[in-house]
Amino acid sequence: MNELLDIIFTLIEGCCFLYMVKDEKVKRIRQVFFLMFIIFVFFHLTKVLTLSQIGIKLLFAYGIPILSSFFILGLSVKKSVFYMTICEFLLMISEIMIASIGLMFQISPGSKEDTSIPVIHIIISKILFITFLIIVQKIIYDINKKRFDIKALFYFISSNIGYVIVAICIYVYILYTEGESYNNVFIICSVTMLIAFVANVFFSNKYVNMENKAHEQRMAIYELEIQTRYYEEKKKEEERIKEVYHDMKNHLLLLEDCGENHSEKIENLRKELMQYENYYRTGNKFVDIILKDKLAKASEHNIQMEDRIELVDVDFIEPLDLSTIFGNLLDNAIEECKFIEEPEKRHIRISAKKEKNFLVIGIKNNKQNKKVDHVSKKVIHGYGLINVRNAIHKYGGEIDINETKYDFDINIIIPILKREVKGMN
Repeated sequence: MNELLDIIFTLIEGCCFLYMVKDEKVKRIRQVFFLMFIIFVFFHLTKVLTLSQIGIKLLFAYGIPILSSFFILGLSVKKSVFYMTICEFLLMISEIMIASIGLMFQISPGSKEDTSIPVIHIIISKILFITFLIIVQKIIYDINKKRFDIKALFYFISSNIGYVIVAICIYVYILYTEGESYNNVFIICSVTMLIAFVANVFFSNKYVNMENKAHEQRMAIYELEIQTRYYEEKKKEEERIKEVYHDMKNHLLLLEDCGENHSEKIENLRKELMQYENYYRTGNKFVDIILKDKLAKASEHNIQMEDRIELVDVDFIEPLDLSTIFGNLLDNAIEECKFIEEPEKRHIRISAKKEKNFLVIGIKNNKQNKKVDHVSKKVIHGYGLINVRNAIHKYGGEIDINETKYDFDINIIIPILKREVKGMN
């Protein structure tokens, strides 16, 4: 009977750990192997180790699940340690609280060489453990989506190591004294440590959030720096091309004036000149370069790009922000269009003009014909979205992103006068 109870309680603890890591999206087959392994190992440990070997037992109870979650569940070592520390502490503190309450009623938790702790104690402690676990899991439910580095783990362990050591000391003391003495401080300490531990989990989760946002910002800045260098090189290249264009044009005039027959050379030279004449004239040289670059990219995928852009006297937006807005939006439009099976449906329309005191930018592109139940705002992904929104909000503007069954429609409005007033101040 005791062996069956050991298996059941171990199974409950294993299931609780899997509940803790449920947002990690572990495959079902891995979860089954994990439970089988944990039950097998701890069933034999219970038979081999007694309470007099509590130190070894605690070491195995902490170490084996970490290794198994790494090798079987496929979690990283950092996350395995993080999750297991939470589970083991909550399990220990729930048993301490129930054992302390039991001692108030003169119920012994067990003996030095016997593992026959009253079943009612174990059942209640498991219920308490599950309750604590559910509360903590709600706090860290989205930890799987975050970048969890060694620094975050170090802060978590170092801030909780004191509570864990005190909990182990109380746990061992209660088991070794067989309930001969009891102190009200035990229950007070266990409740205080539980509250402090949960608070540390909460703040550790906040710290991970802050670290991830800082990382995203660093990556966004890095992307902007790369993008800036790219367009600066493009600008230099365009200047060189213009020089070559003028030289070639003069060369063509000389050939045409010559009496000799150079018709073939002239025709080839005209074809080369045509590609250099394909310049945008939006009123902003930086946007001209961006559009020319994206047009070449769109042509590679047979995407038609229609533009109506008038940016004459619109010089309040910095070149870096222009490349961020137009570059990222067009990149996403091209990325979506190139997956459309019918080439004739690959179409991008972009417009930008002044309307009264506002700069209005619109980008609309076709998309794959998929069923869309509602309007979505998730068009641009990754750091591109962060950069675009930051660039628009920098000038007091707003962006509206709509998705339908057949296309994406992005509308941006940026106040012009507001920026000019700031400049005057």
